[in-house]
This record gives sequence, structure tokens and C-alpha cells, in this order.
Amino acid sequence: MLMPPTVREIDWRDAAMAIPAFLTLITIPLSNNISGGVAFGFISCTVLKLPRGDYRRIGWLGCLLTALVVLRFVYLGSEGQLNLGSERR
Repeated sequence: MLMPPTVREIDWRDAAMAIPAFLTLITIPLSNNISGGVAFGFISCTVLKLPRGDYRRIGWLGCLLTALVVLRFVYLGSEGQLNLGSERR
């Protein structure tokens, strides 16, 4: 209900913004996990912008948060605690 008006505001011509937005929109319902979908979108946004030289738009804090989110996924995956919707309780 809340996503459609926001989706119209995305600049779909800018791949560095459109791809992370699309991945977030797809990951949230497929994983049944909002925080996991947003984290995946955050990671993909940073990964796509850094090679293009958009470091100033991301900043050091964005890079640090991306690294922490990636480490969190690695840790949870190694512990077998990563639940992205494959198991329902």
C-alpha cells in the first residue's frame, strides 16, 4: 500500500539508483523479511556507486555501514541463523 507512490519517485534512468531500488522491491516480498531486503538494497547501492566514483554521495559512514551489514550476513550465514524467508515459523 505504501510502496507504489514512492516507486514513482525513483529515477529509473539512473542505473545506480534504479538497480538497488528494484532489488530492494523484489527482495522484500521474496524473502519475507523487510530488514533483509533493505540491507540488500543498501549493499547493492554502495557496490554499484563505488566503481562509478560516487564516493562523495555515499560517504565514509555509508561504506562503514555497508561493511557492517555484509559482516552481519556473513556471520549469520556461518552460524546457520540467516533466515531470509526460507523457513516459516
